[in-house]
Amino acid sequence: MKSRKPGPGFKNRDVNLTQATLPKGEDFMRLHKISAIFFLLLSMGPPVGWGGNLSAPVSFDSADILPKGVRNLRYNSILGGANDKFGPTGSVVGVGDAMNLEVSYQRLIDGQNTEEERGILQGYLERHDRGMDGIAGKTTGEVNVAVDAQVPILAWGITDKWTMAMVVPVVTIQTHVDTGFVASNDLQKIATQLVGEGKGFKAKEVKQKTDAAISDKNDKYGYDPLPRPLTSREQTSLGDIRLINKIQLAKKTDYTLTFVNELTLPTGRTVDIDQAVDVATGDGQFDLSLGAVAAYRLSERSSFWSRLGYTWQVSDRVARRVPQDGDSSLSPDLDGQVIRDLGNSLYASVGGSVDIYKGIVLKGQYAFQYKGADEYEGDKYESYRYDFLGKNTKQRLHSLQLGINYSTVSLFRQKKFPLPLDFNLISAIPLAGENVVKDSSVVAEAAVFF
Repeated sequence: MKSRKPGPGFKNRDVNLTQATLPKGEDFMRLHKISAIFFLLLSMGPPVGWGGNLSAPVSFDSADILPKGVRNLRYNSILGGANDKFGPTGSVVGVGDAMNLEVSYQRLIDGQNTEEERGILQGYLERHDRGMDGIAGKTTGEVNVAVDAQVPILAWGITDKWTMAMVVPVVTIQTHVDTGFVASNDLQKIATQLVGEGKGFKAKEVKQKTDAAISDKNDKYGYDPLPRPLTSREQTSLGDIRLINKIQLAKKTDYTLTFVNELTLPTGRTVDIDQAVDVATGDGQFDLSLGAVAAYRLSERSSFWSRLGYTWQVSDRVARRVPQDGDSSLSPDLDGQVIRDLGNSLYASVGGSVDIYKGIVLKGQYAFQYKGADEYEGDKYESYRYDFLGKNTKQRLHSLQLGINYSTVSLFRQKKFPLPLDFNLISAIPLAGENVVKDSSVVAEAAVFF
């Protein structure tokens, strides 16, 4: 999932902790004597672990914190995927759109296995007045990604104004890749001519090479072999662990302001450079996020909030295959010391909630995210080639989050339910963007206080 990493890349720059006004320490079991309770909610990252990539937040921002000594354990089950994306111009394309490329006769020649084969094919084309810039056909590619993330979240009220939390995602990613080649009318005429000249075996050989154009290039460049026929690959791994602090700066009757900072640890599986198509669960470097959430109580049953945050992605050195041109990321050229500086990101949101009936709360939120382009440098190959690694990595995303919350706390206070629980069902919907996944995500969450 950082190409923000998709990626689907589980990084999301918002964190929500909703305070539960619970008694401290040993008084917890007398919860029925407490007049009110608030809830802890941690916003989670992108549903597809896209190391460094943006994706729609899957929870709601909050300015509340937990009281001293109160703990909260939440469990999120996130279902999402990546089939379509918003491209560089904002139009909707398939995730595998980069594989849909026109293939010139020169590229067809370059794809032959030996110098002799390249010479024979080039000579034949030149004798039949085919220019090397002519179009032989088009490669086709389709990529489908399904993600199932299981995310336990533990939060603890350190003081009455300071809450800490840890988020530990475990992500299962299933990737399906299919490729092919569509010959141009001109190439089909050449095949007919070869058959007419008694060289049907050569026409068959050309067809075999073009049908598996991407797979053959994959093998030629030293990538791990793609399964044939191409099938799904499934991997389960730890995502990037996130450590979160929320410090309450101000609290009035109808207004709360909270500072939020987050440290992302590089514990997720990074992209495998020997796989032509791979979705990582982390980007292999540290991130630091700072921000603030302001919340306003509009009435006894409704509230409004807003958040602003910024994330710094720490530069590092990584191994990368350095593209030979801007048309294809596949390359045989490996540089183990590429300097990488992933783009920093900005996050802003506004949202609101309303209690519609006896603890059933409807929530809605709009979020805007922006990430700068990634930058790469190296000295093993020509400098301009490293720029290709950062192509189409600037990202922008407008998204909508809709959810419903239900709590058993009031029943617990009335001794009609044995535990104070909290349940959430949330849908995260990308609305528009640039170089980000378009698919929606669904989150089911359960929580308990202790």
